[in-house]
Amino acid sequence: WLIAQASPQQITLSRLQPAQNAVNNTVAIADIRQLLLAPDGQLLYGLSGNILRVWRITSEGLELRDSQTFAQPPERIALLSGGSTLLVVDAKGISQWFDIASETGPHLRFIHYFAGAKAEKLLLTEAHRRVFATLAPSGALALFSSKRNGVLFSHQLGAGITNAIFSPRGDGLVIERAGRWQ
Repeated sequence: WLIAQASPQQITLSRLQPAQNAVNNTVAIADIRQLLLAPDGQLLYGLSGNILRVWRITSEGLELRDSQTFAQPPERIALLSGGSTLLVVDAKGISQWFDIASETGPHLRFIHYFAGAKAEKLLLTEAHRRVFATLAPSGALALFSSKRNGVLFSHQLGAGITNAIFSPRGDGLVIERAGRWQ
C-alpha cells in the first residue's frame, strides 16, 4: 500500500507491506491544497498555491521531477484513466497536460484547453476511459473526452447536486442531492 498525505507544512509518503514495518518519507512543502497519486504508484502530483509539482516515487522516497508555476492558482487537478493525463481546472476552463519525452526524461507539458469546458463546482473522471464531466450548480452536465475537443454530450439534471461519481463500469452516474443518492 502506498499512502500520501499532506499537512500544512509537509507531505508524508508511507509504504505499508504485509509483515513489515511501515516506511515513511517526508518532504517539507507549505500549503499543499491537493495531492493526487498516479494509479501505478510511480508519481505524486501536488498543488500548492500557483505551483504544481510532480514527484517520482522511488525506493528512497520522493524526488522532485517537475514544477509548473501558473499565473493564477488552479482550482484543482484530476487524473484521467491510467493516470497519464492530468486535468488542470482554472479560471479559463479545463486544460489537458501530459508527459512529453525530452533529453532529461519525461516532463509535464500543457497540451490544450477543452472547448466549452468550464471550471464548474464538480469535475468527475471516469475510471476506465479518458472521459470526464463537469457538473454546474444549476445541474448542467457536460461530458468530454481527451480524444476529442468540445462537448460530447450535455444534459440538464436539475439544481441542488452536491456530489457525483461515475459508476464503476462507467455506464451510469450516481448523484447526491439533499442527502439522497440517485
